[in-house]
Amino acid sequence: MVVVGEVDFGIRQSRHYQRYADWLDANLKVVEIALIDREVAHVYGAVRLELKQAGTPIPINDTWIAAMARHRQLPVVSRDGHLDVVSGIQRVSW
Repeated sequence: MVVVGEVDFGIRQSRHYQRYADWLDANLKVVEIALIDREVAHVYGAVRLELKQAGTPIPINDTWIAAMARHRQLPVVSRDGHLDVVSGIQRVSW
């Protein structure tokens, strides 16, 4: 749900709010939402410590997203270049 919250936050700042909100609502009906479980929380702890030790912390929600991506071996579609410092994930820009 962290990703949904981040997308919703971005949509709320758009001048095309209603069009994007409608798109999000329609698509949430046909996708599986990956929830944070114990395994993802474990990966989150590892990712956050790696970033802290490297001196490259990123926003907390992006750390959760990176942990989910690493755990599920999925790419992250994002314009946030700071995700590139997280090992074990691939960022796809749009």
